[in-house]
Amino acid sequence: MDSSTDQPKRSLVGFWSLFLTQFQGAFNDNAFKFIVIFMVLGKATADNWAPLVGFVFAVPFILFSAFAGQLATRYSKRFVTVGTKIAEVGIMILAILGFVLNSDALLVMVVFLLSTQSAFFGPSKYGLLPELLPEKRLSWGNGVIQFGTTMAIIAGTVIAGELYVQFEGSQHWSGVVLLGLSMVGLLCSTRISRVNPAAPDHQIRVNPIPELSNSFAIIRRDRLLFLAVMGESFFWLLGALMQFCVMFYGKELKLPENEISYMNGALACGIGFGCFLAGFLSQNKIAYGFVRIGVIGLMISILLIPLLKLDTFPSMAACLAAVGFFGGFYLVPLATTVQQRPGIKEKGAVIALSSTISFVGVALSSLIYYVCKTQLGFSLLQIFMVCGAMTFAAGIYLRQLRALAAGAPDLAEQ
Repeated sequence: MDSSTDQPKRSLVGFWSLFLTQFQGAFNDNAFKFIVIFMVLGKATADNWAPLVGFVFAVPFILFSAFAGQLATRYSKRFVTVGTKIAEVGIMILAILGFVLNSDALLVMVVFLLSTQSAFFGPSKYGLLPELLPEKRLSWGNGVIQFGTTMAIIAGTVIAGELYVQFEGSQHWSGVVLLGLSMVGLLCSTRISRVNPAAPDHQIRVNPIPELSNSFAIIRRDRLLFLAVMGESFFWLLGALMQFCVMFYGKELKLPENEISYMNGALACGIGFGCFLAGFLSQNKIAYGFVRIGVIGLMISILLIPLLKLDTFPSMAACLAAVGFFGGFYLVPLATTVQQRPGIKEKGAVIALSSTISFVGVALSSLIYYVCKTQLGFSLLQIFMVCGAMTFAAGIYLRQLRALAAGAPDLAEQ
């Protein structure tokens, strides 16, 4: 058989193997994180442990993403991917031990380890796409991977509650299920097409600070880009903080864990639909007016929860879906600016920095919740008010976007 004819077929098998690998990984990460949070919610120390889980989930992406990118450059991305999946299987065995011992400390450590292996997988995941697909199918491939990741996060969030309810008191069976899925992910990773290292002579720098500093200097020189990066980081901070509030508020309302998961699922589904509609309506432009619409809609939707004292599953789910929907409108123009605004040579570094800053926002959400709840003594309804006030402040901070975009008509809404 002609090798040139066979290559696309083999690459497509490799692509779908990568798709299944990343879907399983994102599903496991989120399912395990929420199962652990559900375990600590009913304890007297929940206000300490739950934010800690969110914090340690975010920290590895801040610490290791730059180093992981260098590994993906020096070594075969398939080799790095398979290595992370082998590590995941070992980590899930440790998770089962944590469930058996009912050790909060061990389970939180497993959350950190799972997040670490995901941080190492990320650069290889996206770096593999140009090596598995022809250039004309690259946009399609990115869209499929992004869609799969979003669906996996939603599924993991929802299924976590179902697993917790199904195996309440015997959570090691949840660990067994997730271990089985990790083994499937490992098997899928071995089906990814073999690729050569991009730069086998690349010198690995352990200290990421100089590279991050250079990238930060780039965005500081461009006010529009800087605002977009900061605005995107706020979106992930707000989303993570809302998740904490929803989980604790659901517990306060004595809702079952699966319904709490469905509420977070409604939030995530709303984001997905809002992003889709905003992207469709934007056509070939960046509609910065959507940021203002998103801010207003977010603020109203969030404040409805404490002002109306919503206390039923249907009302909360509907309101959270609205929060997510307007969040999607807020996010799309900012994320598109981050992807399009930098020059070709700077694009990768800027996107990597933006991702790091977004995870700083996720980590800060844990600190904000901890301070509001344990140090200031705020009720959950008051913390929802804080979320609304923060959204208003973000809208004021980002009000210059459209004016700045007027100086970049190739990017701006006409």
